[in-house]
Amino acid sequence: MQLRLDRQTWTYDAPLNADPSGFGSVYLVKSETGETAVAKAVPKEPGAQREFLMADSLSAAGHHNVIPILDSGEHEDSWILVMPRADHSLAQFLAANELPLTPPEVVSILRDIAKALAEIDGQVVHRDIKPANILFHEGKWKLADFGIARYAQASTSGATRKRSFTYQYAAPEQWEYGTATGATDVYAFGVLAYELLTGQLPFPGPNFREQHLGSPPPPSAGGPKRLSVLIDECLYKDADVRPKPKAILKRLADVENEQARPGPSALAAVDHRLTQEQARQQAQVSAERDRLKKQARKFEAAAQAFDSIATPLREEIEGFAQRAEFQNIVGSDAPKLRVDFGQATLTLNCVRPFDSDGWNGPFTVIAYSAISVDFGRPGHHDWNGRSHSLWFCDAHEEGTYAWYELAFMDVLSARGNSRAEPYHCSPREAEVALSNVISSKQVAWPVTEIDRADPSEFIDRWLKWFAEAAELRLRRPGQMPEKPCTGTWRRS
Repeated sequence: MQLRLDRQTWTYDAPLNADPSGFGSVYLVKSETGETAVAKAVPKEPGAQREFLMADSLSAAGHHNVIPILDSGEHEDSWILVMPRADHSLAQFLAANELPLTPPEVVSILRDIAKALAEIDGQVVHRDIKPANILFHEGKWKLADFGIARYAQASTSGATRKRSFTYQYAAPEQWEYGTATGATDVYAFGVLAYELLTGQLPFPGPNFREQHLGSPPPPSAGGPKRLSVLIDECLYKDADVRPKPKAILKRLADVENEQARPGPSALAAVDHRLTQEQARQQAQVSAERDRLKKQARKFEAAAQAFDSIATPLREEIEGFAQRAEFQNIVGSDAPKLRVDFGQATLTLNCVRPFDSDGWNGPFTVIAYSAISVDFGRPGHHDWNGRSHSLWFCDAHEEGTYAWYELAFMDVLSARGNSRAEPYHCSPREAEVALSNVISSKQVAWPVTEIDRADPSEFIDRWLKWFAEAAELRLRRPGQMPEKPCTGTWRRS
């Protein structure tokens, strides 16, 4: 059988022993010069031609980590795509090798896939990232099979096959039949990364929809901490707070450069927990309800990330302060942690959602908390400790969310009835301090990101203050602010 396509005529050779193709059959062909290639035939049905439009666009762009298209055209009742023959797919590689892979192997594979996502970001959304669609060609892993892909800016229609996806790798927005974006591919990348690192799927089914929409992934232990944190963030339920492909590439480089720490670290046993997401809304909802639903998912991501700070903080106190007494407080407003030690009390407040509607701050805040150390010093009741704000926000780069620490001070008058200095504020109370106007309230501690992969600097500092307060040795800051606070956050 001969295939007369747009560029040349190809001769049918044999069926290809490859992974099943989602929307067509695959077989080997030979060119007029004897070159062996792979042809994919897709029946002419609604939506099928989109893959060929994608192929022409991606081929013209010359991406290095996307399988190129050699020829295309029509044959009888099918669309035909011809591409180079790859060595094997990632699915075949995983089937032939013992899982889990070593962390260096995982990072090497993920780096190639992340490069492909960065290349197509803003142009095309693949929508079906999985091992069968990742091929090893010319010494690197490349993205293939854009059968249900869509142009990033295209409006969703009945011909985009948006109800077609692979259950194990499908993002929450796909299960809701919403618009897929580059963040959808990032979610599938996170599922794949988890699988490579642990040898298991984070959401194994059979209730795939419920798991992808509302269940947190089990902790991905066994690899570098920074890689586990990156995978965790790729699997956020809310698409807006997942990392971008270019940021993923940079963070994978950080994983490769990470120096191994001697001995087990108490911080490596972080227990990732998520609260249950709010009840599913009906398919057609008002714009306001949709906004609230997205806000709830962002808050879940914040609460999940907060545990990476709270858990190791508690573990350090339990491990080194045997006389510390943890208070058991219940209720919706109960603190995440409150512990008495000597004359001092350390409190880590619960995480509260923040509705930024009408807030004119310089960046977006999703949630907030606070941490404090206070003590009762007999005869010296003008200052009893300090407290700092903790905000989940994108203070340094728009769209890149993390927990940040900051604190405030009054410069023109006393701090009312509060004896903490510096002190914490809710985002709305602190809005004036972050603006360009002159006010009595100012930033006293710079807006500083807390490293989720290694929060030891933050924890060590607060435990030192806690120990000093326990023996009434904690001193009021000699000058305010304690650190330079200019240029410490992004301004709108």
